[in-house]
Amino acid sequence: MKYVWLTFVMLILTASIFWYIGLAKQHPQLEKTIKEAVASKEDSLSLSEYGEWKEMHTFGPYTTNEMIEEKLGRKFRGPSLASDDLNFLLVLVDTKNSVRYALLPRTTEDYIITDYLFNNEEADEIKIEYHPRW
Repeated sequence: MKYVWLTFVMLILTASIFWYIGLAKQHPQLEKTIKEAVASKEDSLSLSEYGEWKEMHTFGPYTTNEMIEEKLGRKFRGPSLASDDLNFLLVLVDTKNSVRYALLPRTTEDYIITDYLFNNEEADEIKIEYHPRW
């Protein structure tokens, strides 16, 4: 009975570890920085102080997690935009394949940050374009 209990505990721990590995983590400092950049109408923002990124993707309102997973090529356990038209999502994948995201509000002026595949020596900043919503 002792071995059955130990096996059960090990299976739960292993499943928890695999679940945690696939968990996307929020990046509150990046969210704050982008919100401040948009509020002051900056046209670019450096990402170098937030780590070494190899991919960046943006997802607009009504994007399902399945669509995000298809683009990332991996499981995404972050916020869903499937029924949300007030936010969009910036997703970063670092050189160790860990996923971080910033949930960003839409404002009276949409701002667009295009997808990037990073070569850190050439591109460490993102471009921000502004378009009126109405």
